[in-house]
Amino acid sequence: MEIRCTQANHQNLQIIGACIDPECQYQRPYCHYCQISHSQHFVNTIPLEFLSNWMQEKYEAFQVMQYSFQECKSSLQTIIDLFIPLININAENLGLSELSNKIKCFSQIQELEILFQSELKQSMDFIILIADQIRQNMKKVATEKQPINALVQTRNLQNTIQIQTQQYQKKISFELIEQNSIQQTEGCRAIAFNKDDSIVLAACDQLIKVYKHDKGKLNYNQTLNEHKENVVTLNFMMKSDRFVSGSFDSTIIIWQQVQFKWVKQQQLTGHSNCILCLIVNNKEDLIISSSKDCTIKFWGKQYDWILQQTVNEHNKSIHSISLNEQQNQLISCSLDKSLYVMQLRELDQKWIVKQFIEVNQYGYRISFINNNQFVYQPYCSEFMQVYDLDQSTLQYKKTIDIPVKCGSQHDTSYFQLQYLKSKGILINKNGKFINILRKLDDNNQFVVEQLIQFDDHINFGQLSQDGCYLINWDIVKRKLQIRKYKEL
Repeated sequence: MEIRCTQANHQNLQIIGACIDPECQYQRPYCHYCQISHSQHFVNTIPLEFLSNWMQEKYEAFQVMQYSFQECKSSLQTIIDLFIPLININAENLGLSELSNKIKCFSQIQELEILFQSELKQSMDFIILIADQIRQNMKKVATEKQPINALVQTRNLQNTIQIQTQQYQKKISFELIEQNSIQQTEGCRAIAFNKDDSIVLAACDQLIKVYKHDKGKLNYNQTLNEHKENVVTLNFMMKSDRFVSGSFDSTIIIWQQVQFKWVKQQQLTGHSNCILCLIVNNKEDLIISSSKDCTIKFWGKQYDWILQQTVNEHNKSIHSISLNEQQNQLISCSLDKSLYVMQLRELDQKWIVKQFIEVNQYGYRISFINNNQFVYQPYCSEFMQVYDLDQSTLQYKKTIDIPVKCGSQHDTSYFQLQYLKSKGILINKNGKFINILRKLDDNNQFVVEQLIQFDDHINFGQLSQDGCYLINWDIVKRKLQIRKYKEL
């Protein structure tokens, strides 16, 4: 049966060949009219009658790859079989030379471990992702009865793989602008950008320093001194010239810009221990705070800010809270190894517990990605957990673990998870690493795009509103470092 072209104005011409160029943006099967679109890579086109032979070659190449993996697996199994009898050997019963040789053999495992954790693991994750996509799409092709539909499905499969490959290959990176670094010996536990990224706030122990920001350069402008103890959270309001700060001194301060200078507008008291996390809703009429005093407080804007509600569900410090896109759900994580999902009740505008989730490991960081998904980072774990809303039960369930780097048995709070929807970027500080992840479109998968490693687990930072700059401070360098977004 002849296959006809479905492109407009191509007069239903017969398909005469197929393009196999991996970068091609056009319809893969081509007629005489389509052929000109492939002129720049014509060497990667084949006549239709040879397409089956080409597919056979690809199939055989895949078998070779599979055989190579089997060889690798067999080699590793051989080593495992040799090592198992040695695990429980008493070192005192061995001679010095024999003991030295066995230690050397075990030490070489580290080389394999490093390779697996870096390039090999990343490659395997990508192979699994593409293989799964091929399997799903081939099942769809198998259900089609008409050859032309099957051909279209194959083209869609190729385009899907091509898009995913381009997403994967077009990696991103935040590159350090060393000459723009600013020395700061005092602790900087919080950083914030304003709505157009023209102003940067940086905590400086109990002080707040204000900088003008211009294309990765910071110029000092003002120092604010109203908190009595270390400032640990800073949040700009995006619709007004205000920002909010929280401190070890248990207070929250709302700041306002008056004649180009920042002044204290109001101070909120109500927590009995240090503030750990602050968020402001999109309407900017609600501030939500979590604290070491095990409470979440909701502050509403009338003429002044007043305390509207206190939630006491957790029984230990609450290190992170997050609002969903619709602003009607709140999630929290605590040292009590629990996550709470709270819902805004429309009737009386009160927040009520919708779901309790018990976890095996407490964590410092949690964040909504959208209305139906959030991520949670267990303390010093090499995996980030993804939770998705089950539409049948309307309850969140853990669906996948995403590999991330930690490199430490210790971590610090305050550096919150940050998801930037416009670029699909998720910033996840975990131990000694900042993991830069990107969310794949229409998928619950995240891929690690960059790992920024520090010499100590005490480091803090923030991504700019447009995603172009990442500013961090760490205890070893004791500098405010600016990194710029770049597509590789």
